[in-house]
Amino acid sequence: MLTVREDAVLLPDGKTARREWIQHPGAVVMIPMLDERTVLLERQYRYPLQRHFYELPPARSSRARNRWQPRSASWSRSAATPRRAGSI
Repeated sequence: MLTVREDAVLLPDGKTARREWIQHPGAVVMIPMLDERTVLLERQYRYPLQRHFYELPPARSSRARNRWQPRSASWSRSAATPRRAGSI
C-alpha cells in the first residue's frame, strides 16, 4: 500500500540532495451519520503511539473508478464497519 521513494533533487544553490518520501495511493473519508445528530466512529489501536483513538472509518479509493467520487468511498467503507450507507 505504501511505497518509500528516494529522489536526488537540485537545490536552489545548485547543490544536490537526497529526499525520501512516501507514495500513498490516496484515500477519501465520508462522515457516516446514523441519524441527524449521531456520527459513527471506530475505536482503532495505533501501534506507533501505543494507544487507541476514535476515528472516522477509512474509505480507500479505487484506481478502477474515479478516485474522488462518493460511490467509490461508500463501497470500500463497508469493509471497515458492518454498517452500509443508506444514501450518499
